Amino acid sequence: MAMVLDALTATTVSKLAEVVEEEVVTVLGVKDEIKRLQRRMERIKHVLHDAERKRIQSESVARWVRELKDVMYDADDIIDRCRHEGGELLDVQPSTSSACFSGPRLFSCFISIRFRHEIGDTIKKLNERLHEISEDISDFNLMKSEPDTQVTTVDTRQTSPIIDTSDIVGRGIERATDDLVERIVKKDERKPQVFAITGMGGIGKTTLAKNIFNHPRVKSEFSTKIWEIIRGAGGDPCNLQTKAELEPLLKDAGSGKTFILVLDDVWRADVWGGLLRSPLQSGAVGSRVLVTTRDANVAKQMGAVHIHPVEQFPPKSGWELLCKSLYVTGEEEEMQSLRGVGAQIVGKCDGLPLAIKSIAGVLIKKGRYRREWEKVLEKDAWTMDELPEDLRGALYLSYEDLPSNLKQCFLYCSLFPEDYKFDRAELVQYWAAEGFAETQKDSFLEPAEECFEELVRRHLIYKEAEGYYKMHDLLRSLAQFLSQDESFCGEAQELTTVPATTKIRRLTLTEKGGPALIPQPSRSQRSLRTLFLRAPYGLGSDVFAGFPLLRVLSLAKSGIDCIPDAVGNLIHLRLLDLSCTGISSLPESIRNLTNLQVLDLSGCISLDSLSDALGNLIHLRLLDLSSTRMSSLPESIGNLTNLQVLDLAYCHSLHSLPRDITRLCDLRVIEVRGTGKLSFVPSGMGRLERLNHFNGFVVGGEQGCILEDLSPLERLRVLGIRNLKEAVVVQEGRRVLRNKCHLKKLRLACTYKLWASPPAAEYSEGEIRRIQDVLEELAPPPCLEKLVIRGYFGRRFPVWMMSPSLGSLLPRLTSLSLLKCRNVVQLPPLGLLPELRRLTIVDAFEAAVSFGSEAYGSGSTPVLFPKLESFRLSRMPNLREGSICRDEDITVFPNLVELTVKDCPTLKSLPGGLKGSPLKELRIYRAGLRVIDRLPHLRGSLVIASCQSLERISHLPALREELHIDNCQSLERISHLPALRELRIEGIYPQLKNVEKLDSLERLFIAQWEMDFLPEGLLRLLQDRQLHQDDDFTLSLRHINDVLFSKCVMGGEYWPIIRNIPSVGASVVGTGGHYLTYNKEPYYYEAD
Repeated sequence: MAMVLDALTATTVSKLAEVVEEEVVTVLGVKDEIKRLQRRMERIKHVLHDAERKRIQSESVARWVRELKDVMYDADDIIDRCRHEGGELLDVQPSTSSACFSGPRLFSCFISIRFRHEIGDTIKKLNERLHEISEDISDFNLMKSEPDTQVTTVDTRQTSPIIDTSDIVGRGIERATDDLVERIVKKDERKPQVFAITGMGGIGKTTLAKNIFNHPRVKSEFSTKIWEIIRGAGGDPCNLQTKAELEPLLKDAGSGKTFILVLDDVWRADVWGGLLRSPLQSGAVGSRVLVTTRDANVAKQMGAVHIHPVEQFPPKSGWELLCKSLYVTGEEEEMQSLRGVGAQIVGKCDGLPLAIKSIAGVLIKKGRYRREWEKVLEKDAWTMDELPEDLRGALYLSYEDLPSNLKQCFLYCSLFPEDYKFDRAELVQYWAAEGFAETQKDSFLEPAEECFEELVRRHLIYKEAEGYYKMHDLLRSLAQFLSQDESFCGEAQELTTVPATTKIRRLTLTEKGGPALIPQPSRSQRSLRTLFLRAPYGLGSDVFAGFPLLRVLSLAKSGIDCIPDAVGNLIHLRLLDLSCTGISSLPESIRNLTNLQVLDLSGCISLDSLSDALGNLIHLRLLDLSSTRMSSLPESIGNLTNLQVLDLAYCHSLHSLPRDITRLCDLRVIEVRGTGKLSFVPSGMGRLERLNHFNGFVVGGEQGCILEDLSPLERLRVLGIRNLKEAVVVQEGRRVLRNKCHLKKLRLACTYKLWASPPAAEYSEGEIRRIQDVLEELAPPPCLEKLVIRGYFGRRFPVWMMSPSLGSLLPRLTSLSLLKCRNVVQLPPLGLLPELRRLTIVDAFEAAVSFGSEAYGSGSTPVLFPKLESFRLSRMPNLREGSICRDEDITVFPNLVELTVKDCPTLKSLPGGLKGSPLKELRIYRAGLRVIDRLPHLRGSLVIASCQSLERISHLPALREELHIDNCQSLERISHLPALRELRIEGIYPQLKNVEKLDSLERLFIAQWEMDFLPEGLLRLLQDRQLHQDDDFTLSLRHINDVLFSKCVMGGEYWPIIRNIPSVGASVVGTGGHYLTYNKEPYYYEAD
């Protein structure tokens, strides 16, 4: 259930305690009944935690829990009605009783009397129901317990909520990946071939499939890549909906292209025979289907040519994964003392990585105490026979151990489709609006943020690429099972299978083939409180009818372009999400939604204005207008005195903020990044003393902001200041930033136009001196972690940046970006910053020909740039020489793993100190380098493009994954790369005479080749590979011309060499061109 009973009751009791003190209750004459209701709830709340636990095992307890929850929901509705209707009565209440008989007030008085009687009778009946339910407690032998606590603070010994377990999980998965990739890319005349990965749920099948899907060899081998999840154990994969969803994805299969199709989580074999076999037969030779399934028989029935079973973890690896998942650092001795009981816990996880990580999320809150671990081992939750087999044991125990508020947040995730990528901010908003996290007066979102962090720490949600989060399908199944009596996620037609007695309170409809139409039984219940409609083809006319109790309504990406006036009837609504829809305006009836707390209009690219009706939403806490066409905001926004978050990011037409914004004293966040036209922010922003995030403080303009407005804003954590060229140096100016003891991120821009920065020559000497003085006065506090300076046109950086004590002035700085600082000639001593991890220098130091030793600093420091991991250097047209440290006793860049050099056409050498750097990625674009060599620790990948002077790449002994060369026409030699596996070459290379000492090369890719021949060096390389009879060398020639292609086919000039290569593929430029597919063993040849 998406609402856990004890948490729901606690929330309701808290609301009753608040409302009983409000004037509306006195006006309605229901104060005594509400107090009686509150007392009865207080008496029973101590047994509710046990009732939650026992409802799974006992249907009678489950029925009792449902009845009690109905009362709690009804009580919540009554509270809302009291506040809404009672508030209207207060507005029209006559000053004397005689006034009731004067004209129009007579009708209002009759309504008032009727409503008071109705509401009083409803609360009295609610009390009677609660009394009757309370009398049944003794029948269930429920144990009393104190309510569990809310989210606790993080254990200081934990290093990070995001961990890397690849060194444990990866040992086996890397071998399995390599083996399966070899089998999949191997040429065979049959088409298409099916490969399968089998194993228990939570054992890592999907992880292995993703590794294969994203493998470089797979990316280069197949023209089309498709990933599809076959949802549901009992669903028919051959129904029309599934066909409609899959057939567009398979359109390339019939065009003769090679493809790889991954079918994840297949439960029945007829997805192959009934739907896919026929259309896939027209795919090109070499096309593949990769299936993951829990049932090996399904793989056999689909005709898999190879089945790879994923094995369970052995005990030793399971223990290593548990330790790693507990974030232990320097606690090996403590963990060793727990190994005995820990091994027993791991044993109960059956060698499943998901189960081990989940139980680690339980143990992480128990400390390193043996008795606490033994209690976990003894819990009854290990043996819950009433649960489906896949959901028992560690998975259910990880849920059972959660505090009640976290249980609600976890169960809420069942409302999202399988494999859904959670946006952190989106989920946090939903939880806050639902009341799952105990909102504090000081912050609407922070308690929900803490809940999110805790679920990540407990491994119940994990971070995916690109900042999104996901929940494992087994954990989602657990959440669905536990919430099935009130929540549903699926298509509307599936709702008809839900028992009529089930009161659906939270509903997600995922329509794909047409408008979302909610079945009549669900509409008639009128119990729905949360509705997500994910229907790209639009909505039925019933969406706003029949659901008067809605608290959360999300129509995001639903294909609608108009909101009807009926939305104004949803007076209980707390959250309205219309993001990424086609609406261009909101109806005037929006003013009725006075309970609304979150309004999300982000991504509504047709929305260019809002009416003054917005000002009526007096309880609004969060307003998201990002990525809309808004050019200004209505002045009525000044009425939103409870607003805490205002997001205007990427509103490219926004030119100003309204003057009344300074009345919003509860604001915590103003976000206006990406608003290049914003030129005016009103003075008086210093009144918003609770601001902690203000990215868009624009200086200047008539009655606009001045730097002193920042002085009172002592809570700021994120600050962006624009248009500093209009700032005036003030007395004691340094206090503007120095008193910001919470400031973490600071952006300083000298103009308000973020993407355009005039040349330094356009500024007068007076303007240059003034900007130098302004930046001097903006010395940040030592707590700063990220600094961006953009468009600075002074000739020197301020003294605080050039100081030899820079490391002690900014001891916590981890990221520094210097952008468009073109006029400066000398770099600060950045090498002295002790925590700097990311350094970006773009379009700066136009006059600089070398960095010189100043970038490293001076003094007795034995290590420079001690923690720098990523260095990006771009658009420095006159830079000839990278920084050089001549002192051999000084270590430079000891932790650099990523270096990018771009658009430095005169640069002749890379930054000094790289010979000792553990580089993983080196990328060089349009630089003047002649040689790249002597980087003994460079591993991973090297990408070089458009370096026209480059002649040699050599002596990179650790480079392993990839060397990618594009359009470097002067290249003569590639040599002494003994560990390199993959070489990619694109462009014209007439001088390439030596390609040698590439002893580990497995793949050679030649693409976009404009020459009619292969240069001498590449031909010699291919001849050398003939001597390696035991390898699986692959040659791929993509988008070559007809002349070169004719030399490669049977009978051509290069065929004597080609025929001895294990695997060859070639294609000619343009669609419908010639192709060659050749496999030496087993022999296969096809050319067209």
